[in-house]
Amino acid sequence: ASLFEKSLERSKHLKKRGDELIVVDGNSRDKTLKVANKYRGLIDKFISEPDLNPSHAVNKAILNSKGKYIKLLTDDDVVYSGAMKKATSVLEMNPKIDILECGGILYNSITQKTDVFYKPPGTKFGKNIDDLFKYRSNGLSLILRRKSLAKIGLFPMDPIADATFLINAFKSDALIKFCRIKLY
Repeated sequence: ASLFEKSLERSKHLKKRGDELIVVDGNSRDKTLKVANKYRGLIDKFISEPDLNPSHAVNKAILNSKGKYIKLLTDDDVVYSGAMKKATSVLEMNPKIDILECGGILYNSITQKTDVFYKPPGTKFGKNIDDLFKYRSNGLSLILRRKSLAKIGLFPMDPIADATFLINAFKSDALIKFCRIKLY
C-alpha cells in the first residue's frame, strides 16, 4: 500500500487531460483499498481481484482501457511526464509505429547498481528479430499503440512476458522503434 500511494502521487503529474488511470490489484489484504479510495479522483477504474500472474493483471488493464496509447506502470516505477509527452508526440508524428521503446535508468535493488538502458547510437532497432537478443528490452520502456494489439495480441502468461510480447510483435510484423528519450 505504501508503494501504491507513492506511485499515485507520482501519477498526479503524469496523468493529463484525456488520460485514464486503470489500477489492477491482486486482491491485496493490506491498506491498498483505503489508498485507492483516497485517490478515487485520480483513478478511473480500480479492479481488485485475484490475478494468476503479473501478465494477467496487465491484460485486465489493457482490456479495460479506451485510450489511444498504453503505458504500463508498476507501483515502484518513476515515469517522467515531459518525456512521456515527447514520446507520445513521436507516436503522433509517426502513426505507423506500433510500439515505441524509450530509454531510461533502472536500479537493481539486489546488486544495488544503476544501469542506463539505451540502445547504442545508430542502432536500427526493430529491423530484425535478432535485435531482441542483441539489445536488451523491458516492459517499462514500452508505449503501445492500443489499436496495434489487434495484430500483436495481449501479453503472454509466461515468466518473461515482456520479451515474449516483443517476439510476438516482431512475428506479427509490428513496427517497433527505439527513441532516445529518458522515459523512466
